[in-house]
Amino acid sequence: MIRQLSERKLVREVGKNDSPGRPALYGTTDEFLRFFHLKSIAELPKLDEIDEERFRLAR
Repeated sequence: MIRQLSERKLVREVGKNDSPGRPALYGTTDEFLRFFHLKSIAELPKLDEIDEERFRLAR
């Protein structure tokens, strides 16, 4: 999925995490904002508490 998003220029690698395996960190691009008709990523919906906790545990 990340490869497809990268190929479509919706995300790009922005760095590497210092955790074991040094996984890539990705960020959204201007193309992502245009594609989803957003002015900034602040317009994305907020994670509710359950999803936020699940996201934190998945790291």
